[in-house]
Amino acid sequence: NVEALGWQRGGISLSWVYDLSAETKIIQPGWFSVSAVGALKVADGFEVPSTSARMMMSCFASSGYYTGFTGRKDIISQEFTIDGHKAFHLRSEIYVSNVPNVKGDVVDVVVVDTGNPESLAIYFSSATIDDAAVQAEVDRARESIKVGS
Repeated sequence: NVEALGWQRGGISLSWVYDLSAETKIIQPGWFSVSAVGALKVADGFEVPSTSARMMMSCFASSGYYTGFTGRKDIISQEFTIDGHKAFHLRSEIYVSNVPNVKGDVVDVVVVDTGNPESLAIYFSSATIDDAAVQAEVDRARESIKVGS
């Protein structure tokens, strides 16, 4: 039960992600973690999982999502498959300078080509750097991704 862990449905919207379903967890005033799924439209330029994951991460780092942005370090950048579908996982640390007691987030973006010619599936999450408990929660969510038939 995600509510028992302090997660609540909603709390985030990104104009370039469609059919977004998200859960957020308040870490401190003005800072939260997220675990979300949605779709990236091919018509918007999201055509290949690897490129789309990089575009998504760039959108995070350059949007109003991370005010106080000071830098980004890529940790994982790998192709893999989920249930036989091509996928790409990008994990980055995104650093900020404007939130007390927070260095930034570990952000994961997983993009999957499910075979839908109009969109790619996406999972993304953020966990505050050095917050092992929340990192474990979003890691479990990411590792549970399945592609339905």
